[in-house]
Amino acid sequence: MSGYRPRTNSEWGFLGAIVGQAVCATALDIAVLWKYFSWVTPLVYQVQQSYSIPVNCGLIIFGLCYQSVLTVDALHTRNNVQMYNICVFNALLLTFIAMSYGQTAEVISGLSTSRALGDQPLVDLSVDLWASVRLLLLTLSVVVAIATLGLFFYGYKLHNEFAWAIYRHVRGSRQMRQWFLMYKVLVVFIKVELYFFIGFLLLYGLVNVHFEVPEFPLIVCLLLSELVQIALALYFTKTENTLGAIIAIAFRLAQIAYLVSRIVVLCGNGIRANTILKNEMLLFAGSALAFNAFICINSVLCITNFGCGLKPLLSGEISNERQPYEFHSLGYQPANQSFVSRRLSLD
Repeated sequence: MSGYRPRTNSEWGFLGAIVGQAVCATALDIAVLWKYFSWVTPLVYQVQQSYSIPVNCGLIIFGLCYQSVLTVDALHTRNNVQMYNICVFNALLLTFIAMSYGQTAEVISGLSTSRALGDQPLVDLSVDLWASVRLLLLTLSVVVAIATLGLFFYGYKLHNEFAWAIYRHVRGSRQMRQWFLMYKVLVVFIKVELYFFIGFLLLYGLVNVHFEVPEFPLIVCLLLSELVQIALALYFTKTENTLGAIIAIAFRLAQIAYLVSRIVVLCGNGIRANTILKNEMLLFAGSALAFNAFICINSVLCITNFGCGLKPLLSGEISNERQPYEFHSLGYQPANQSFVSRRLSLD
């Protein structure tokens, strides 16, 4: 993948939209962060609201960088499924950025009126932060919106170019290609779900839970278990280990139960429901929940395909890659090869 270079105008357009968006949006977010950190005082970190703007900007920058890596991988492998998910990823990221616009104004207003002990202000009251970052946030939303439209446009054009990729990679029956596609869909869903689950845990843990024991240590454990769970799921599926794959699904179901419980808590009347960035938390939790449900369904379908001959291909024991316009010998050997050789020499 390190030597990848776009091969068509559509690939250049898709990659250009992602890279251009990442560069512009990251620069805008860094500018917002710089103005924010110049505005606040060390006393501001006594309140939970102070974490919302840095966490929002951090998640946006991380999402843009992570999406760029997924895009290069999708274009290099000509993965249609991953390309579609990148478009959905970007649309969800745009929704998050649009939500952050209103929440940023609310946070700035709340911090401006808050006071520490001794009636000390938490921020520099001589600076109107909202007036200086409002245009930056609007520009950020416009940039990501334009990039999202470009991704869907070039994604539609790339569909025809990539549609044959799985047939080029997998020889055999149509059923074999469908089994291979199920595995590829599983891998793509896991890649995208990782961002939204980690994003929810960061928002919920830093802004809502705010280091409270025992829930915050549980969130840290969930972050680590997510990485272990992904490694186990991919390994057991590639090696067609039925028991291991079932255990991985059980972990996914536990994660789904946790997400459902947090959504219920956020939508309830308790103390956790009265929090800043509530809508953003619900967006990330709902997205992670949906992708987890798809992962469980696809994992079950993959288990039903164990023992059907896909394991050698997934484990790399055989390579079915065929290069376009490449001629191969049919392996035909004439019965009287010595005679043919002598005749060619005489000629």
